[in-house]
Amino acid sequence: MYIDKHGDAWYKCSLHNHTTFSDGKQTPAELVEIHRAADYDVLAISDHWLTWPGELTGDTLPPDTYNCDDRPEAIAVAIAENTGRPKQIGLLNAVELNCGGTDTRGGIYHILGLGTRGRTDWSKYRGKAGQDLIDIIRKHEGLAFLAHPSWSLNTPEMINSLRHLSGAEIYNTFSEIGFNARGDSSLLLDIVATHGNLLPFIATDDTHFLLGEEVTSFTWIKSKSTSRKDLLDALARGDFYASQGPRLAISRQAGSFRVECDPVSEIIFYTNMPFSFERRHYGTDITEHTYTPHERDTYLRVEIRAADGKRAWSNPLKI
Repeated sequence: MYIDKHGDAWYKCSLHNHTTFSDGKQTPAELVEIHRAADYDVLAISDHWLTWPGELTGDTLPPDTYNCDDRPEAIAVAIAENTGRPKQIGLLNAVELNCGGTDTRGGIYHILGLGTRGRTDWSKYRGKAGQDLIDIIRKHEGLAFLAHPSWSLNTPEMINSLRHLSGAEIYNTFSEIGFNARGDSSLLLDIVATHGNLLPFIATDDTHFLLGEEVTSFTWIKSKSTSRKDLLDALARGDFYASQGPRLAISRQAGSFRVECDPVSEIIFYTNMPFSFERRHYGTDITEHTYTPHERDTYLRVEIRAADGKRAWSNPLKI
């Protein structure tokens, strides 16, 4: 967690993970401890076709955790003295549903459901279409995010046919490293945004503990607390951004967009236009820059890159 200059709290959230309950190699307790050691505030265990911890009773949760759904009141996250390590980590109900098998031409859709409520036999929905899965997640009071669209070889037309998505993964670590090499969906989502569909972005690891993908990519969520209600309200408002470590903030000032960030080596302003002299800025320990939109710019998103290669991505903003 960090507090920005306005006094708002931003929570470090890992929103896509798998355990031995599906195809992951670590138990939920092991997954929790690894993320606690990496200073995460919230963890979503999104096993395939299983809501966790919603399918389990409270006394089976790993030590020093809480179910975000059980905390309707504001939660003050305790910080261990001198370490900044949370004493507790919140567990947000989550599930991953999919359709399409391996037929990329017909459409493979993996849908991440965050904050769903109630015990659900998700397996009865196997074989449903992508839009049906989104609608089912929403019926169970969750938010639906499109997982790894580049890995799935989704086309802009496929994505734009889906309704009521709350966002998409701009980066999925497991889909990038090792033998996958299709984890970065930024170009695809730029094309989607160019055609008017400004989906907010999350970054995830899709942790399976197979390729060293864990604790790499995450989402900063600006929220009043780590209760389910506050987290889902923040996600619905778009009060979050994707990161691998660097922090950023964007403000509008007299027709321009000002970026303030941790020291980085690049700040990039992406828009719908194919060419711009002002798009990419290099340097050492850059902490700010301003972009003035061109007449034909319709949206803007910002990407920052640190010297160690870690990145952060803003949500696309309408101009």
